[in-house]
Amino acid sequence: MNRRYIPVVAGVLLFILGLLAGSQYFGAEMSGARQTIKNLAAERAAMAEQLAEVTRLRVARDVDKKALQHLQESVTELNARLAEQRKELMLYRNLLKTGGMEDGLHIVDASIVPFPEASAARYSFVIRQKADLLKTVAIQYTAELKGLLDGAPVVYSLADLDAQVEKMPVKTKLKYFTVVEGRLELPPKFVAQSLQISTWSENKPAQRRELILNWPRDEDEKNAQS
Repeated sequence: MNRRYIPVVAGVLLFILGLLAGSQYFGAEMSGARQTIKNLAAERAAMAEQLAEVTRLRVARDVDKKALQHLQESVTELNARLAEQRKELMLYRNLLKTGGMEDGLHIVDASIVPFPEASAARYSFVIRQKADLLKTVAIQYTAELKGLLDGAPVVYSLADLDAQVEKMPVKTKLKYFTVVEGRLELPPKFVAQSLQISTWSENKPAQRRELILNWPRDEDEKNAQS
């Protein structure tokens, strides 16, 4: 082989190996998530059988109430863990679907779920990276909640409303994706309108991604405003 082509061939091989390594990583993550789900399902089934047995015994004899309560709490916890694992597996599958996306950071799976008391809400979103060869990058993100207070426009940052966020922007690192979630405590008489999320790489601050998420309204509010 002509020596001039050796660096080119080597570069192509490294590129292919990088893609294979990435796919193997996700394959291992997916396999591990599936196995975790199977393990949790088996554990939950075993705990449910124990709970049923203790319940049956409690009818026949006076079994310790604390033991029964402990088993009931364990089954509830296992159900929650199983649901989280299923959600994580679904997230991995969705993140593998990158068709049509341009390279760089993306904000996906954003949601706001107001609590019944209307003075708080749960928010969540995912920041993900798409590139041919993924590397760990330092990123920053902000989130601002816009709305009306006594009829006047007002803007609150995530640090103003989420006790777990100390300041904006938030700095973190990611290679594939990071999940951001928390609880917003809304001020009295504040009418939320939208949540604006922004993210950028520290190396490329000009390449900013933004997403505006409208505040969800129930049917009564929609009818009153129409």
